[in-house]
Amino acid sequence: MCEDPRELSPEFARTVEDLTKAIEDPVERLRFLRHSARSVRDLEEQIPGVPRLARPVVYRYLGWRGLTLIRGDKAAAVRQKARTKIAAMQIAMVLAGGGALFGASYGTVRLAARLGQDAPPTVQAGAPPVALPTPASSGRPLSVVEAPGEAQPATERPHSIWLVEKGRDHELYSNGLRIDTSQRVKGTRRVFAAIDEASGQVLSASSAPVGIVFHTTESDIQSLEPENNDSLLRNSKNLVAYVKRHEFYHYLIDRFGRVYQILNDDSRANHAGHSVWAGSGKVYMNLNHAFFGVSFESRFAPEGPLPLTEAQLQAGRLLTEHLVRRYDLDPRLCVAHGIVSVNPKTRKIGHHVDWAKNFPFRTFGLPDAYDVAPASVRLFGFGYDADLSKAIGEPWPGVLKAETELAKEAVRSGSTTDELRLTLIRRFDLWFEEQSQAAKSASTSLITPALAGPGVN
Repeated sequence: MCEDPRELSPEFARTVEDLTKAIEDPVERLRFLRHSARSVRDLEEQIPGVPRLARPVVYRYLGWRGLTLIRGDKAAAVRQKARTKIAAMQIAMVLAGGGALFGASYGTVRLAARLGQDAPPTVQAGAPPVALPTPASSGRPLSVVEAPGEAQPATERPHSIWLVEKGRDHELYSNGLRIDTSQRVKGTRRVFAAIDEASGQVLSASSAPVGIVFHTTESDIQSLEPENNDSLLRNSKNLVAYVKRHEFYHYLIDRFGRVYQILNDDSRANHAGHSVWAGSGKVYMNLNHAFFGVSFESRFAPEGPLPLTEAQLQAGRLLTEHLVRRYDLDPRLCVAHGIVSVNPKTRKIGHHVDWAKNFPFRTFGLPDAYDVAPASVRLFGFGYDADLSKAIGEPWPGVLKAETELAKEAVRSGSTTDELRLTLIRRFDLWFEEQSQAAKSASTSLITPALAGPGVN
């Protein structure tokens, strides 16, 4: 419940009355008042020495910080204005250099962090992502999603990532990534055969991973609140056990941002099912073997904020950077499950829709796979139906690009689009069979390791 505002200072009441004029939604206005009141009460208890003349500035800072947390697309302008106000105040404080203002800013920064913890720690869809460097570059380090006007400190970023510490149940890497290896097991040895896109020839079998498929677990999700702590921990523990039992993913990132390795990196996981993706002239079909499966404990939301906590977002970026660098993965082959999943029987894309929209590719330092014409449409003529449109709305931009090219190709070949699709679907059946046979032959020539306890990569 919201604390009684009569217990707060008159200065705060006047400041809040002015700030809440920008919030049209009464629910968001009440939420803003609740969090602001709690933060000011903490300030007055923790920093009693803040000069009275400085308190209106402190209250206004807290108010603007609270305005950055309101939700909804209609509130984007309010959030933007609040961020601009905060940036202007920070600059003024630096220039002024006054001791009183410095003390007040120190306290409000601490309390602003508390305010952010009170709100559900999701990343707002309207916040602009930060482009992270690809493995070949040496730019700035991984950082949180930035808001306009918020300067980021210069930090040291080494050119490589290495294992810093290895314990019985964990690995710590130099970029800050900590992997819980207590649940890691050896699974079936990965082996696959890609197809050369130009010639249609099956290439030599390989056991080296080439990319990542990102997933959501679609399990029951509770909000991050202190009163849910026991159930949150219990849900994560049960989920890890379930994923391990079925060998669904290589890595699982829970709601607290803890990274669990379920299968060792040499194994294939049952994560992608029927799926298609292509890159650098090679076509991959059924990505269980060729791609890592990385899943977030979450439920996919096609609209609104990302279905991730800030801790998950940070952990996901660090894990992606680690895997891309360690195995020299092609960033163009780091994709979302919803855009590679297909149904071979119905010849439709989007059989699964997790991350069919809104995956933060640029924030993860990856090219935007939504802009790529998917091989399932471009090479094999797969379509989509009302179920996909109902789930996510309009398909991602790459699908529309591929369909435009199909229509142009049909005109050039003197056939209809439907006739061309039938020809391309026959290509899918042929390539799928050839790829499956090549992978099966390669598998029988290998000695499959027996399942064992926790091992090394």
